[in-house]
Amino acid sequence: MLIPVRLLLLQHFFALLQLAVADLSVAKPIGGSEYSVSSNTVSIEVEWTDVGRSPELDTVTQYVFTLCTGSNSKIQAISTLATVPATEITGNRYTVSIDREAGASGSYFLQVVAVSPEWIAIHYSNRFTITGMQGNKPAPSVNDPQGPSPETMKIGPNGGPPPIDSASFSIPYASQTGSYRFAPMQTQPGSVVTATAWTRQNPTSTCSFYATNTATPEWYTTITAGWDYTILTRMNDVHPRPLPEHNGGWYKPAEKMTLTTRKVNRYQQ
Repeated sequence: MLIPVRLLLLQHFFALLQLAVADLSVAKPIGGSEYSVSSNTVSIEVEWTDVGRSPELDTVTQYVFTLCTGSNSKIQAISTLATVPATEITGNRYTVSIDREAGASGSYFLQVVAVSPEWIAIHYSNRFTITGMQGNKPAPSVNDPQGPSPETMKIGPNGGPPPIDSASFSIPYASQTGSYRFAPMQTQPGSVVTATAWTRQNPTSTCSFYATNTATPEWYTTITAGWDYTILTRMNDVHPRPLPEHNGGWYKPAEKMTLTTRKVNRYQQ
């Protein structure tokens, strides 16, 4: 599933975050490395170093590894490769396996998300190349070998958000009662309109107001599912004709008139 990845749906926590310096630095894969698919997969060792800032790595409970492509300003997540408890990590390294059907041959980088009870740290490796891939998702070449800048967030006092489970998005919004709500993905419009009347996709929800100030919110944010489709666009390479009349932009005004003009004398007493 191709989803716009800015922080793996964690961009909605900006109202709660506090920026801090990076806690770890991804050392491997090394920028400019080349990997080839063998036996339908390619294995890549991910290694990171502790730079001694918050969150401390001994407080991390989980790591999430995601294969990404695209520019630093437009990150595209290709596939979540592994979600690993920190207890299974040895020596700040982990080897991920990438299926050849995940995407096309090209330029990639890895996203490493470290989750602790109070922090979420998002880091990226430098870019590398994979050949022998047979998937349909494009992996365009990017001249900059350095990956996107890291981001570190301090989340709410009650700890981190719940794990993102695809089943959470199927529960009607009005029926959810947790601190974090889940909204379904905006679906791709069809090419043909068959409906003859307007209908609601979801029932209306009630609204109530606080009578006094409250110390903590009832819920923190809404997490929206990512897209499962790709919008393809291209430039119009048809050259315009030289004159407006050739492009349908010129016409004779008289041909558009339905009434003829006539002179009206000014009223005089």
